Amino acid sequence: MKYCLVLLLIIAIGCSVEPKIPSGPTSSVSGYALLFDAGGNPVASSQGITVTSGTGTSAQTNDSGKWTLTGLPSEKNTFIFSRSGFGTMKIFDFQTSGKDTSTDEVDMCQPPTDEINFQRFTISFSEIDSVPSYNIIGSMQPPFLQTRSVVLCISTDSIALSNDPASASILLQFTKEGSGYDGSFSWSSSSAFDLQKEIIPHGTKLYATVCILGIGPNAEYFSNYFDPILGKQVYTALGKHSQILRGIVP
Repeated sequence: MKYCLVLLLIIAIGCSVEPKIPSGPTSSVSGYALLFDAGGNPVASSQGITVTSGTGTSAQTNDSGKWTLTGLPSEKNTFIFSRSGFGTMKIFDFQTSGKDTSTDEVDMCQPPTDEINFQRFTISFSEIDSVPSYNIIGSMQPPFLQTRSVVLCISTDSIALSNDPASASILLQFTKEGSGYDGSFSWSSSSAFDLQKEIIPHGTKLYATVCILGIGPNAEYFSNYFDPILGKQVYTALGKHSQILRGIVP
């Protein structure tokens, strides 16, 4: 039995996965994927981005970022955009129905290399007119730059947070248009902290770090997307994280 298992593993590793061959009407989907540096400036050429569908069909962008996938089945598709040195982007549940169509533009950004100093992280509780409010207040240096926003990453696991800040259960984005332009930020919620759908009890230690986010002309949505499988926003161009600070849920 042991030898049979080993043989099956060898066979599985040696086989390549072929793209799914649709049996019904097919579609052609096209679009543009553009590259930006960490400051939001367009890269001279957007050639070489690999676009892969959930069926295994793939294509690469040309110099202007144009791409086209053909032979896609009539169903909801997922598209993955990847290139070395840039944050990977995804489009979920794009419906094809036997007609040629196009997606919205996809912007991919390089992660910033700026250093950031996380100086303060506190959690407080208040109640106004019987409505509870949980408040996070913090500050960092240097203050936000014109082409930057930061993501505050919060977790109950300091080691996991240090290894991969993007895996944090709470991710809060602050832009230059909101609080934080001078290096300070604040966030309030009328409900208790919710990490992975579990209410965090009073006295729980929460760990936080901040990362600068690569950002460009469309500041609100640049280099991030909502993943319906993970159930949270995914930031694809996070820079190096700051030191980790600790707060306690009151």
